[in-house]
Amino acid sequence: MPEITLSECKTQNRVIQLLTGPGGLGYDYLVEWKKQENNCAFKQAMMQELLTGRTRLV
Repeated sequence: MPEITLSECKTQNRVIQLLTGPGGLGYDYLVEWKKQENNCAFKQAMMQELLTGRTRLV
C-alpha cells in the first residue's frame, strides 16, 4: 500500500473534525482502522448495525 502523504493526512483529519468535532455533525469516530488487529475493508457486523439504523459510521 502506498504511503499516505502529509497533505492527505491533514485533509483526513479536517474531515474527521467536521464530522465528529465540537459543532460538527454529531458522528462518532470509531478509530483509525489501519491500527486495528485483523483489519479488513468490510466489517459485516458493523455493516448490519449501520443498515438497521443502530449506529452511524464515520
